[in-house]
Amino acid sequence: MDKVVDHVLIEKILLSIKLVEEKIFSEDDIDDIIEDITNIRLVDNNEEENMKNRIRRERKRKRNNSIRNRDMGMVVNRRKNGHIKAKITQNKKNKDSEITNETVEQNFTLESYSISKFKKIKTLHGLHADSIISAITGKYILSKEIKGKSGSALFFTEDFNFVIKTIRKAEKNTLLNILDDYILYLENNPHSLLLKFFGLYKITMGAKKKYFIIMNNILPNERSINELYDLKGSHYKRITATKTIYKDLDWYLNDKKLFLLGKKAVLVDQIQRDVNFLLSKNLMDYSIVIGISSCNSKNKNKLYFDEYKDGIWNEKKNKFYGKRSTHNIFNRDFGGYSSEIVENEEIYYIGIIDILTQWNWRKRIEYFISNLCCVKNGSCTNSNSYAIRFVKMISNLFFSFCKET
Repeated sequence: MDKVVDHVLIEKILLSIKLVEEKIFSEDDIDDIIEDITNIRLVDNNEEENMKNRIRRERKRKRNNSIRNRDMGMVVNRRKNGHIKAKITQNKKNKDSEITNETVEQNFTLESYSISKFKKIKTLHGLHADSIISAITGKYILSKEIKGKSGSALFFTEDFNFVIKTIRKAEKNTLLNILDDYILYLENNPHSLLLKFFGLYKITMGAKKKYFIIMNNILPNERSINELYDLKGSHYKRITATKTIYKDLDWYLNDKKLFLLGKKAVLVDQIQRDVNFLLSKNLMDYSIVIGISSCNSKNKNKLYFDEYKDGIWNEKKNKFYGKRSTHNIFNRDFGGYSSEIVENEEIYYIGIIDILTQWNWRKRIEYFISNLCCVKNGSCTNSNSYAIRFVKMISNLFFSFCKET
């Protein structure tokens, strides 16, 4: 996508998320007040009347706050399926007009899907109701290096707590179809390395529709990442020329191993569980991200991104940084999975990403064409073969100095 178009879209995405999440948050506040009423053993009618007046005042205050300023407004409709649809009006100064105070009205619509279910995921991972609201500002960090083959835009909130990514309609449908089982799986597997989804949205601008998700960021912002790998278990075209995010062939050419003293079995077992869940949903083409840091490596607030803040672009080509928002036993040593090498101790940040691609007719055609072209060990294969190859790769990634415990 064109850089300017990216910024316009991202600006509207950030604005939309903030407004709708604030709406959800305000409704949660009112729900809490109503719940207080039902829990009160009323002594007299005055107490009940006082609480009802409080609700009225709270609703009025939230209603007034829904219009952030005179340049923007929002009309919200709640649907029976748990979605919220908001029509957002944004007035901007017309740069082409000789009248400096003339504004142009821009209307677009945002739909937030299954808000109660995504709220449950947030709760499972210790996020407060306003976590996303406070993270979203007018500033963001756009990644030009990390983006999918489909050309999806991927960017980070300013505090690096969250990743926002545009997705295809098919991926949106996949997430909604697996959402109930995905939540149940996370409840039963609190140490899962699967990517965590905190929101799913659709933005409509005229005839143009874009779907996007909010996810956790696996990487830390308090430490620099010396090396970052994206591994699928495939060798075909799995090498990078940028030397920013390494791939499978880079891993082998660099002769990499993860050193996990007595922890390999636990980690491999959890990854096997995660892969089994993905297989049960006929998913494939996922990858494991491994960020490698050293224990004495501290964050100098340098980013390996093109950074966009208040309309200003800066290129800072140093090391790769992010911020981790998942909490499990694999991320407890300095916020990561710690190796135990006395000479050069390392910390690993590990997660399974890109988990919304199903083995469907499109992938079958891609697989058929790959076979015609005699492509061996390509990334496109059926979900069962993909899972077997992925787990085999995982078992070869790790090395332990002592007997597994």
